[in-house]
Amino acid sequence: MKSGFGNNRKANFGWLGRFTVFTTLGFIALLWHYTLEMPPFERVSARLFIALALPGHGFSLALLASGPAALLNLFFPNRKAVTSLGILSALALAFTVLVDTAVFKLYRFHLNGMVWELLTGGAAEEVLPLSAKTLLFSATVLVATGAVLAFGAWLLWRPFMARRSSRPVFIVLFVCLVAVNFLHSFADAKGAAQVVRQVRFLPGFKPLTARKMMKKLGVTAEAAEIDRVRVSQEGTLKYPLEKLSPPSPGKKPNIMLIMVDSWRGDALDPAVTPNIWRFAKDSLVFENHVSSGNATRFGVFGFFYGVPANYWHALLAEQTPAVMIEAAKESGYDFGIFASAPLTSPEFDRTVFSSIRDKIPLSTEGENAVERDEEITRRFRSFLDGSKEPFFSFLFYDAPHSYDFPKGWKTPFTPYVNEINHLELSRKTDPAPYYNKMKNSYNFVDGEVGQVLGELEKRGLLENTVVMITGDHGEEFNDGGLGLWGHNSAFSRPQTRVPLVVRWPGKGAGKINRLTSHSDVAPTVVGDILGYKNPASSYSNGRSLFDESRRDFVITGSWDSFALAGEGFITVALPTGELEYRDSGYNFTSPSPASSKAMIASMEEMSRFFAK
Repeated sequence: MKSGFGNNRKANFGWLGRFTVFTTLGFIALLWHYTLEMPPFERVSARLFIALALPGHGFSLALLASGPAALLNLFFPNRKAVTSLGILSALALAFTVLVDTAVFKLYRFHLNGMVWELLTGGAAEEVLPLSAKTLLFSATVLVATGAVLAFGAWLLWRPFMARRSSRPVFIVLFVCLVAVNFLHSFADAKGAAQVVRQVRFLPGFKPLTARKMMKKLGVTAEAAEIDRVRVSQEGTLKYPLEKLSPPSPGKKPNIMLIMVDSWRGDALDPAVTPNIWRFAKDSLVFENHVSSGNATRFGVFGFFYGVPANYWHALLAEQTPAVMIEAAKESGYDFGIFASAPLTSPEFDRTVFSSIRDKIPLSTEGENAVERDEEITRRFRSFLDGSKEPFFSFLFYDAPHSYDFPKGWKTPFTPYVNEINHLELSRKTDPAPYYNKMKNSYNFVDGEVGQVLGELEKRGLLENTVVMITGDHGEEFNDGGLGLWGHNSAFSRPQTRVPLVVRWPGKGAGKINRLTSHSDVAPTVVGDILGYKNPASSYSNGRSLFDESRRDFVITGSWDSFALAGEGFITVALPTGELEYRDSGYNFTSPSPASSKAMIASMEEMSRFFAK
């Protein structure tokens, strides 16, 4: 009995070794898809690195998938149980990598804590909309992958396969794994950009670094081939740098802030948004305006705080409200805050609006974004019925996030796709039907905004109300042929440029082409509207929208990366600290004096509100 038990264990381990080799081949095929998104590299060392990384990292993923079955075999060497667990573990990891492949192709980040937070934060369907077509496609892929793994598992138990040893292949794969780690540690110490930058493209890939050891061996960077920058997201927060001084006396105007989710900079158009377009003819239109982020969290955050995205975590931990909100509160404003998507995810209730959290609705009723958008328009109308002046109102429309519009809507832009399968989007996908769907959504929201503007006009409030209309971030439709779709995947112009329309009694109308940013809104509201005399630099990295002094760049950010956007250049700081230099079309280019100067200047900007 004991002997048979041992034989089962040995046979199971033999099968598991063959199955690990089999799944390694599958993981190599999955990882190969990530190489299609990598920037070009000419150096032999870079080509050697990826040639070793695919089998080496594929092998490590296969070992990870086989781990549970190997552990089970030690204590319960039942053939069916070990085989079943091996298949299920490999299927779970393979499907996770498949999902990550789709996420990375679309958004240029891997599955991470942010995605998990969105999925578990109560707003998964709103923030990550999945169509029935996408779900069906995913289910089909899952079943097909399971079938391939089950067939492979069965085949590897056949006598003609059972006699084959996996040891020689194991040795080759192990050598690849060791070699790729050694090559990376060497390249990292040498500052070889073409090698090191490949790491972030592969999921869960954390190769060895050994700079101290390499330095002892005499391996150091010979030149600044790889530029690095580290920006703190931690530290003792000191925001604002000083308390607000008493504002200048006098009657204050009402403040009306309207934000449209995913509103592209070029979508302020007489056909797409006719109501806003007509309103803009008598307003100031900032035509070179950059959001503070390429996603909602950081676009809204920078709009109200006037600081870069790297301060998000610290301000959330401290639950520090935006100075703009505090200034309006101290000035006696009546707040009317109405957002279609919940203010709890992202946690704007614990950041921007933390000091008035108990006085505003944190969610809006409705089965979908369309119903919620219509509801916040109604709520604003009711708010005006009972509000006292001056009022501070913020309306945030969400329908364009999911390209949504009402059933039976006139849909002026055709043809358009009924459902969006994000897994199908690629460089070759025709963007027109997708952008048409988005433009129909913009058109719907424009109707809601038109009702709000009409209500202000009907009540005679426009004469004493500063109105700002903008987007939280842009939306890309493979504009540059780089395979970039949606938002939060890059810092390209389509994802970061948004319209900004400002109607300010006494300021006139016209187009302003100088570079402006969401970070400029807080200084404009606090200083120019509310009359506080504190220098803008004490609570913001921005400046007044009406400051005409020269500006070389603005900062736009995301979770763990940021970019400097200037005239003709976009410098991207990656999570690893590396820098990518891109032109205005988001194509790779060489660093310029302007981009290098901007990066040096940005370091102070991004650490100003952390205590030195």
